[in-house]
Amino acid sequence: MSESRQTASRHSLYILITVFFFWGFVAASNTVLIPFFKENFTLLQWQSQLVDLAFYAAYFFGSLIYFLISSRMGDPLNRIGYKKGLVIGFLISACGAALFYPAAHLGSFPLLLIALSVIGLGFTLQQIVANPYMVAIGDPATGAHRINMAQGVNSFGTMTGPLLISWALFGNIQAETTQGLEVVQIPYLILAGCLVLFALLLGRSRLPSITTTEKIRHDLGALRFPQLVWGMAAIFIYVGVEVSIQSNLPALMADPNMLGLDHTQTVHYISLYWGSLMIGRWTGAIGVFNVSPLWKKILWIIVPLIAFAVILFVNSLKEAH
Repeated sequence: MSESRQTASRHSLYILITVFFFWGFVAASNTVLIPFFKENFTLLQWQSQLVDLAFYAAYFFGSLIYFLISSRMGDPLNRIGYKKGLVIGFLISACGAALFYPAAHLGSFPLLLIALSVIGLGFTLQQIVANPYMVAIGDPATGAHRINMAQGVNSFGTMTGPLLISWALFGNIQAETTQGLEVVQIPYLILAGCLVLFALLLGRSRLPSITTTEKIRHDLGALRFPQLVWGMAAIFIYVGVEVSIQSNLPALMADPNMLGLDHTQTVHYISLYWGSLMIGRWTGAIGVFNVSPLWKKILWIIVPLIAFAVILFVNSLKEAH
């Protein structure tokens, strides 16, 4: 690979990694909204879980809609290009974030759920684009390693998201959920602005235009491969368990029979939970680097320690507040 092509590949990798960070940052931040909405709208515990359900259900319905369109009309991303697909995905998510302002002003829980669903729809399109993009920008044989590395950055977003959103909403790293709905308006407008800004940067970036000239079958032929079917089931169960834990962890720790913590004291535990997952993902991403076997063994020891140090440093902010 020529030097210029390697530089372009690295540039594309850095951009796509940032996309993965956004997903983790926003998705994990929903955990802060769950007890906040629960108190403001006087919700039962199962009703508060509609926050994450609205967000992640958008992934299912968005993917289903995309599949139905593709099966009848051909792959829309192959027509417009993957780069434009990313830009459109970010703009859709920005619309959802901006919708928080009128939803909070009206005090409408259903409208807030719709806003979260719109953010999720935008993320769905981004994920449809970004994962194959990661494979396409380099050697396909190491594509899985690049995705794993990007997921490591995604985990950094999930670890820092709850802390930063809690600070942005309540002015303190501890989530004082007794405040009114108006506190979500400005932070989510800022988030919408950041998403629009990143969409503009993506549009002007040097990401390669990826399309395919291969003839695509518009049927369910891919489901003939058992590894795909079982892989889909595994991801569904894994993500369901992963998200369900973080969504219910604050309520579990508030249980007098457990830790008996006030819900304002649990945001750091959410950060530690996602940070623990980050350790494994950072370690698993070592394979993307072309280093000697000896250095790989060294990195397998050092990287988990570095990840753990990052977790401790980020959560040491608790002591400052």
